[in-house]
Amino acid sequence: MKSLLIALFSLFIHASFAQQSLSTFDGSTGVLRIPNVVYNGDVYDFLDLQLNENGLLDVLEAVISTNNSLIPADATFVYLDSNILVVPVIEFDGEYYYNVELSISPELQLSVASVETQSANLLFREGERTIVENAIVVPSNLDSVRYPDSFHNVSSIPVELISPQCDLTPSAIVYPSDWIGGLGLPEIQGAPFEEGPELTIGLKDFWQEGNPSFNDGCSGDVRDNFRLLIQRLKTLGATRVEITPWTFIDDRTSTWTILSTEELIAETATSIPTDDDIVWMTQVAHANGLKIHWRNQIQGNLSSQIPAETVENMEKFIPAYEEFMLERAEFLNGIGVDGMQFDCICWFAWYNDNEVTSLYHDLLEILVLEIDNRFDGELYNEHQGLYLNRDNIINTTDEVFIDLSGWIELSAEEQMTLEPSSIKTRTIQAIDAAFSQYPQEVLDRVTVSFEIASPSRYNFFEKRDAIEETFCTSGFNTISQQGDNCIQQSEQTDFSSQARVVEGMLEGLKEQTRIPNFRVAAQGYWPTQPVLDGSSFPNIAYSVRNKPAEKILQIWFDR
Repeated sequence: MKSLLIALFSLFIHASFAQQSLSTFDGSTGVLRIPNVVYNGDVYDFLDLQLNENGLLDVLEAVISTNNSLIPADATFVYLDSNILVVPVIEFDGEYYYNVELSISPELQLSVASVETQSANLLFREGERTIVENAIVVPSNLDSVRYPDSFHNVSSIPVELISPQCDLTPSAIVYPSDWIGGLGLPEIQGAPFEEGPELTIGLKDFWQEGNPSFNDGCSGDVRDNFRLLIQRLKTLGATRVEITPWTFIDDRTSTWTILSTEELIAETATSIPTDDDIVWMTQVAHANGLKIHWRNQIQGNLSSQIPAETVENMEKFIPAYEEFMLERAEFLNGIGVDGMQFDCICWFAWYNDNEVTSLYHDLLEILVLEIDNRFDGELYNEHQGLYLNRDNIINTTDEVFIDLSGWIELSAEEQMTLEPSSIKTRTIQAIDAAFSQYPQEVLDRVTVSFEIASPSRYNFFEKRDAIEETFCTSGFNTISQQGDNCIQQSEQTDFSSQARVVEGMLEGLKEQTRIPNFRVAAQGYWPTQPVLDGSSFPNIAYSVRNKPAEKILQIWFDR
């Protein structure tokens, strides 16, 4: 960071720009001009700053706009509540410096506080304009967000954005004020956790080369974007990141296989990381002090259909699963992955108490020992309650995942109000119920990862049907893109509902006493910054990124 700041001060001294949308510097006068500054509800045509002998920037002149009916795209925002000024992008010697934060002193001098990134590849400043009326504008830098104040300030002027769903490096996050929802943001009670649980962030399960946002018509470098993502997770307070590649069953012949990444890419267009990508992601996570986990997701077949739940199909699946998992264990161990799921997110046969499910559990009871011989990191599962009579699984498991929202039952009144105190009580009750049959020696040994999963859409607890987030579907509980309807567009965005549920769960986790060793896991974290919907829908997703719930998480994990 220090060398980058030096480069920026060098930029201020020596560079000048022809593009009007970028900040410019006059080397002969030492004046830095920043266009389109938004300060205290007013738009200024430009702000002139001059570098003084102390290496600080003094304010020389600010010219207010005579036509301030619209906040321009690529505006520079002055955030009064955190005393910072954020310059969206500065070009220097073929590189772009994004979201340069200048700290404002009481004497109105400015110093460089942080720079989000430097890249020649991330710039996205062209495309269709979007106007957001009654907009809430918060800094994209999470440290500069103030809770709850930043989410209460509604712009008196409409905000113009350039292809906001594509922008990988926005200086501000902008969305309609009614997306906050009608329940109000919760008061934070009992934070932080201080010593104790770690925070795991599970990433949304897509990785698209050349278009990390997954929105139609967008572009960008997926690896540059991942570097930014890892930096944000560190800011959030996370210590672990979980990736969820996915694959399909190939059931086109009598002998089933589970497709490798290379086979899947050869068969169909995919949005998954290759093995080379996973090696690189692991290196980046470790270089930044984060541990990395691999979550096992095997979807349906190549036609996105779920095989019938029959003994015959399970007998075809078992050898395919065994071969796939042993290969993955050796690969993941060889690159230093820290945690591996040995059961799976699979969409048939795992949850019913029948002969088909028993065959799968019989396999896991043997397979987990073979995996343990090949993998040195933590082994975890998502369905521990199904395995309590399986000694090998119980004794080999290091970590258990549980989706808290699936265990929480709310009355009709509680569903309407989502009072954090009620969520806290229900969370403690859910933990007691979920682990009531566990031997205490198991609870003393394993780590439980509690998924605090709640989408940012209205009335989720009344209507818990699953909805795809990355593209349009014609119905709930489906991944089929066929049909003309797009139910995602009819769902009501509600950030306060998500925030209230997350806060209540965190309060409950702090007060519960049944589980001595636990982590908190936020799943479905969006890989890119945008919140506004395009052809994908982060606005209604489980992701907390750039929503009030994310700031709540940061406050709870502020160590």
